[in-house]
Amino acid sequence: MLHALQMTGYLFWRGGLLIAGTWSLLWLGKWLFALWLLPQAVNWGLAMLAAGLTMILLSLILESRGDTPPPGDDEIGVNP
Repeated sequence: MLHALQMTGYLFWRGGLLIAGTWSLLWLGKWLFALWLLPQAVNWGLAMLAAGLTMILLSLILESRGDTPPPGDDEIGVNP
């Protein structure tokens, strides 16, 4: 039961982080692309592309860090 509750909390935390990160990247991208005076559809498309790629890369990095196995006894020097 506790494991399921911890996993649910982790998923909510990660989902909130992704939503907040995506929103701020969209806002930043829209502001930066507005400086170029491009049409609004192009601004939104480029901002969403940049935000999506950033979130995908961040997610892949976090997942690869989570998939690495913990060090065994031989690796930390318990059984020399």
